[in-house]
Amino acid sequence: RISLSHAPFESDSPLDDGQFFSDEPGYYEDEQFGIRLENIFMVKEVETTYKFPNTTFLGFETVTLVPYESNLINYDLLSQSQVDWINDYHKRIMDTIGEELRVNKPEAYNWVAARTRPITRTVSSSTVTYPSFALLSTILISLFVWV
Repeated sequence: RISLSHAPFESDSPLDDGQFFSDEPGYYEDEQFGIRLENIFMVKEVETTYKFPNTTFLGFETVTLVPYESNLINYDLLSQSQVDWINDYHKRIMDTIGEELRVNKPEAYNWVAARTRPITRTVSSSTVTYPSFALLSTILISLFVWV
């Protein structure tokens, strides 16, 4: 469990290289709606610019390979770095499983390919325009993009 808002539990233990955990950000409006995303992450040792003696740094690698439903994202609420993160994630999905799906599951390939097309932004004067999509509380995207 990673939390800034809760005191540690007695049963908490440190993260170690090779462990898996789920990231489950959610947003709920009482008696209106709720949205939850869930990804699985692997803890792994990472190299950092600065080295410290006898210190190991850990990072997270997303192992879930399911695209986000672009028809539910309001791109007006995303920064360019968040759009880049989604595009990179979607590219990784296609690079990892695209060929296998194309050869063995063409219907699944078409579904994944349609949902992993790059998001593009067009800037004219001071206005940014995006594809017209339905609203998703993209604060959820922000919650896990830091990973």
